[in-house]
Amino acid sequence: KSGGTTQLELTGGERTGQAEERWLYRFVVTEELTLRDDTPVKLLAGGDSTTGIVVSFQDGILLVALDRDLGPKIPLARLVTDDAFLLERLVERLQQVEGGEAGFNRGAAARALGLQAPSIGDADPPAQILGDGRLNPDQIRALRRALGSDMILLWGPPGTGKTVTLARIAEGFYRMGRSVLLVSNTNIAVDTLLEKVAECLADEPGFDQGLVLRLGPVVKPELRQRFGAQVVLEEVLARLGGHLTEEKNALSARAAEVQAALADADQTLAFYGRLRQGEADLAALKQRRADLEDERSRQTRESARWSATVRQLSERLKEAQQTGPLLRFLRRLNPEQLRKQLSEAERALQDAQDRLQAVGAEKDSVLAAIQALTEELRQLQEKMRDLPTEEEVLGRREKLVREREEIRNRLEAIATELAGLEGRVLSNCRILATTVYRTYLGKGLERRFDAVVVDEASMLMPPLVYYAAGLTRTAVTVGGDFRQLPPIVLSDEPQALEWLKRDVFEIAKIPESLALKRPPGHLVSLGVQYRMHEDICGVVNELFYPDRPLRTAEPAGRSSKSFPFSEASLLYVDTSPFQPWAAYRTGTYSRYNLWHALMVRNLVSRLDSAGFLPREDETNDDLGVVSPYSAQARLIQAMLRERWGARVAGAAATVHRFQGNEKSLMLLDLTDSTGTPLGQFLKGTQLSQESVRLLNVAVSRARRHVVLIGNMEFLRAKAPKNGYLQRLLDLFYR
Repeated sequence: KSGGTTQLELTGGERTGQAEERWLYRFVVTEELTLRDDTPVKLLAGGDSTTGIVVSFQDGILLVALDRDLGPKIPLARLVTDDAFLLERLVERLQQVEGGEAGFNRGAAARALGLQAPSIGDADPPAQILGDGRLNPDQIRALRRALGSDMILLWGPPGTGKTVTLARIAEGFYRMGRSVLLVSNTNIAVDTLLEKVAECLADEPGFDQGLVLRLGPVVKPELRQRFGAQVVLEEVLARLGGHLTEEKNALSARAAEVQAALADADQTLAFYGRLRQGEADLAALKQRRADLEDERSRQTRESARWSATVRQLSERLKEAQQTGPLLRFLRRLNPEQLRKQLSEAERALQDAQDRLQAVGAEKDSVLAAIQALTEELRQLQEKMRDLPTEEEVLGRREKLVREREEIRNRLEAIATELAGLEGRVLSNCRILATTVYRTYLGKGLERRFDAVVVDEASMLMPPLVYYAAGLTRTAVTVGGDFRQLPPIVLSDEPQALEWLKRDVFEIAKIPESLALKRPPGHLVSLGVQYRMHEDICGVVNELFYPDRPLRTAEPAGRSSKSFPFSEASLLYVDTSPFQPWAAYRTGTYSRYNLWHALMVRNLVSRLDSAGFLPREDETNDDLGVVSPYSAQARLIQAMLRERWGARVAGAAATVHRFQGNEKSLMLLDLTDSTGTPLGQFLKGTQLSQESVRLLNVAVSRARRHVVLIGNMEFLRAKAPKNGYLQRLLDLFYR
């Protein structure tokens, strides 16, 4: 209902490669976008336009795949997106399911949403998985439960190795002889999960024959570099169909030569055609010249005749005027009649003279045309002097047309063979990884799988999980963290709030069961975290995971870089003494705080001296700046980019952009201050509230240091006394 088109101005586009016969373009974006991967787009650049899809948006970099090559650089473009497209196609597919689409597992889909009780059990994993000793007891328990049940929910708080666990579950299904579908909400998440799976199965027979496949564009460079030739569908097809591809390339090159030769032949035939036409036109002009000469003679005679008539009538009229009435009667000289006859003769004489002049003008024009056409034909004959005869050209052209048709037929046959090869490879692969959207876009997936693994499910709208789960024959594993970001949904309609804005864990009543201390048997949680320093983990535990405290594994949170301000992991900057002012961005409720933005810029300057910013050819792995408000994030990003350029691309953003990401250091700008009321982000009092989940994401992205920046006096005075912000500040002040 609230969907439609979004338009975005883009600058500095760069072509980075190709994927799935599309051209990949990279743009640096400072806007806060909520585009989902695989969203269709239209891009307008100068006088060109083309369609495509969103591939990814992370760290301020928008990657799109376009159907046309618009050159190596796109200085300025406008991106138009259809925000409702993915939901509309999902509605259509679910209506097909409702209509009885064959092969859809309604029971598995219902179990994924907690609408039907699962069958729970444990199964011993294959020895290869446990033999390497890389899984902790929680992860082994999750593996056993997934392999022995028809559905489990895997609760993976930040840094607990959820992706690794899901990869080993997929490996377990594979080693038990089952096919597996891996899906997630973004291409980068799919790549990350598939890379872990590929690490486990790289030595398996058939790995380079399409045993594990990636459907869709690869975003993560490491996956392409390490396993692209074995898992990227187009690269696998290019290798397996190498002889066909070579023949296709050779035929395509020959087709270009044939087309060029046909163009030459057609040009030569056009010369002959023009020569024939020119000669015919010249003959016609010469005939017209002769006709005009005859006409000129006739009109000359006619003019002389009428001239003599005028003289005779003039003389008789003069005689009549000088003669008396009797003599005029006897000589039949009627002045009135003579004047009338004289007037008619003068008009006829004038008409004859006009026609004579027109004939002369036309004859001059025809003579000029004859002269020009004669010269044109002379030049054309000179140009054609060394050309083969028209009969020879026609014979050669006929052969070229036959060859072109043969090439086309063979290319179509090769395309059919390659398509059949693609179908066979997709049908025979044991593990297929793609975004959840590609499972139903277009024709969707034309096969079912023994097991489906859904990653980042807490960020997916439940109908997406429902559909993906229905593609299994037997088992579903749904992984996520219902205390971090929920699905991003704009609508506040009651049905949207119930079925789109809640995640599958909420619909399955997992938070309620935990509050009652009665977790269901199909919920498996991971409790050892490998990301955060233990002090950061302590904050996260006390605020967001009090019922399932995370344990910190060594060496979580260690860093090789020396933090220039303190060795402490929890730091804050109190801006109260400076009385910073906050304001609304015009036309919105999004806030900005110039003083805080300047403070962040100065802190980053000091961090740059300590080596926390990457070089231009490196990925920013160390620094993140997060704000509750897009206006503040954009202001900070603009200041950072003005000073450090591409080195800080995407460093500052709202919380949503940091989901699934991690940095050595997170600067958390709380922004709110005198000038505006306290925002909803800082008012949370319940663990289930979106604002509290966002706060969890903001803090838990950090590996080593979290720095709060805020007007503490204002926040203490305005925040709810029983709210999570007050508790967060208490922990940092401690």
